[in-house]
Amino acid sequence: MFTSPPPHLGYNESMRIGPAAGAHLTLEPLRYEYPGLVSASSDDWFDANWLVICGTVQTADARTWTFRDPCLLTSEALDLSRWLRRVSAGDVDPLTMFDELSRHAAAFTEPNLAFTLFARTGDHLVLRAHLSMESGPPWRSPDDEAYVEPYVVDLDVSSGDLEEAATTWERELDAFPVRGSL
Repeated sequence: MFTSPPPHLGYNESMRIGPAAGAHLTLEPLRYEYPGLVSASSDDWFDANWLVICGTVQTADARTWTFRDPCLLTSEALDLSRWLRRVSAGDVDPLTMFDELSRHAAAFTEPNLAFTLFARTGDHLVLRAHLSMESGPPWRSPDDEAYVEPYVVDLDVSSGDLEEAATTWERELDAFPVRGSL
């Protein structure tokens, strides 16, 4: 279920959610957006902690795209891992409608990337990735009204695979600690 990242990260896998043969999403933190801000004060904490994320998406009908965008703060990336573990443990309720304010959604400062649990049947889960703006599909133009609306990709996964994805994500994040304090 995992793909190999570029060799600069020093380990053998990136976080992948979904099966290789179907719809899936691979995420990898590439770098801090502003690598020179190493000792962040409260004035520049946000700038110091933006991560450039590389995402590769494949839809159920095999359309693919890749995005690279500073769409998660270091703290939000850690929150994503915790949310994936809560979903795996059965502590997140399915949402049929996206509500970024729901405690059951994984939504972040930038609206480019969000997740919800759409369905759960035993160990089988359907996670819904909500991708918009720079993280959305390339056939959506910034001039198009749909550009800001989330493009939804349903990802079939088991609880165990989601636990493994969270562990891999945490390993990737080890290279990008939260810098400074608010």
